[in-house]
Amino acid sequence: MGEEAAWIREQEQILSGGDCGRDLTSALHLLSKHEAFRDEMAARYGPLGHSIAAGQTLVEEGHFGAPECTERIRDVRAQWAHLEETSQLREVQLKEAVALHQFQTDANDMEAWILETLRQVSSQEVGHDEFSTQTLARKQREVEEEIQSHRTLIDSLHEQALGLPQVHANAPQVEGRLPAIEQRYEELVSLSASRRQALEGALALYRMYSEAGACQLWVGEKEQWLDGIMIPTKLEDLEVVQQRFETLEPEMNNLGTRISDVNQVAQQLLGSDNRSKEQIHQTQDQLNNRLVNQIKSNLFI
Repeated sequence: MGEEAAWIREQEQILSGGDCGRDLTSALHLLSKHEAFRDEMAARYGPLGHSIAAGQTLVEEGHFGAPECTERIRDVRAQWAHLEETSQLREVQLKEAVALHQFQTDANDMEAWILETLRQVSSQEVGHDEFSTQTLARKQREVEEEIQSHRTLIDSLHEQALGLPQVHANAPQVEGRLPAIEQRYEELVSLSASRRQALEGALALYRMYSEAGACQLWVGEKEQWLDGIMIPTKLEDLEVVQQRFETLEPEMNNLGTRISDVNQVAQQLLGSDNRSKEQIHQTQDQLNNRLVNQIKSNLFI
């Protein structure tokens, strides 16, 4: 049993080293090595048990040197029990170290993600036309979905912190991080909502411009047609022109509805903190005062 006793003493010295790793990778590596050591202990336990059983047989048979054999068996058993206890304690320490480093790694990742996402939602870029704004709005929806999904990850960080030993849970690098992360996350949610509103406002603005432009185009086409119309001399030609005028009435009604919608959106935009108020007013004036009145005058002269 001399070889087994020497191996036990050697392993106790290794286990008493106390190094639990400086980061997650090294801690996981040490835990993996310790699990391999536990497997080796299990493999050595069988042969050691056979050696002890053989020694006990010699003692029972009254073999010469039985007292020394008994003492050796007692020492080896005590050393093995101590090694088992030390090994279990080491396993607990390594698992706690892994949990701590895992928390720190996840918290670092969360903080880095929050900072990057804060940069994105703090952007003042809202696009220069309807298409570019739609693209930005689509990206913003993706960001909001990501923000929502990270809520569960933050909750998981709280659970990880609760699972840490008290000595680690009360450490500044743990205890102070979660409130800071929560505060930055709430800031992120608020800024994200503001950016969504800004993009929605910009999209409504560009759509209003687009619809106003379409109305102006329709008016321009009808003005051109009216300016070029000649009173026919033939009855059948006059009937054609009359029918065309009759179709203008529902088209004008439809135009009125479209312009009303444009005005409604314009008023909503003017009621908000919109930087394009002057251009919005100008668009309304063009539709309501100049173009619409002009086409109505031409139609009913």
